[in-house]
Amino acid sequence: MSYGSCYKCNITWDQCKGHATPINKSESMFPLCEKCWIELTPEQRLPFYYKLIGELIGQLGSKAITKEEIISIHENVLAGL
Repeated sequence: MSYGSCYKCNITWDQCKGHATPINKSESMFPLCEKCWIELTPEQRLPFYYKLIGELIGQLGSKAITKEEIISIHENVLAGL
């Protein structure tokens, strides 16, 4: 079995808890583990979210995430969610 990992420390999700940031009312994303999320400012977190967004688009195409969802993620990260 293969696990994803935190984009900052590379610890796999079976060894740590991801910090879930809401995308919309029913979905969230977690490029960072709780430990790394706490260590970073909101501005320092954004590149990790954009990296995950880019990978989603690369794997699934432009319909993987909407412009509104990207804006929501940006706002939620800066709000500390």
